[in-house]
Amino acid sequence: MSVVDEFRKLTRSDILLSVGLFVSVIAPGFLTIFLYKPELVASLETFKLIVFSGALGLPVVVVNHLLVSQTQRFKNNSASVGFAMFLTYIVFYSALLVSYFWNFSFRWYLGILMAIQMLFVGIIVIGDKNAAKKP
Repeated sequence: MSVVDEFRKLTRSDILLSVGLFVSVIAPGFLTIFLYKPELVASLETFKLIVFSGALGLPVVVVNHLLVSQTQRFKNNSASVGFAMFLTYIVFYSALLVSYFWNFSFRWYLGILMAIQMLFVGIIVIGDKNAAKKP
């Protein structure tokens, strides 16, 4: 079997999950490392860099998934994972954008990340309470 045959076997959901994992887990972690410790990008091997990037982004996806899966709207597991990855995407990239343009330190970056995360947690909790009140 060739690589082309393996790619043809992939379903739409496999491709979306792979792209979602890259965009919401690996890329934000890599960009965080690149923004605050660019010498690590040059010194680490590719596999170690991917693992380190994933270690930075994956906990946020897990927290968002736990939060989203408790709401009334997302009882489907794949939908809650997808929304959790989208929420992580928004949180990380907006914090990275603000930190990049205003040259914030890593502590400020983490504070902005947490503030944006808490904002979305509040929006989700309030939205879920409002959805539960509707008949």
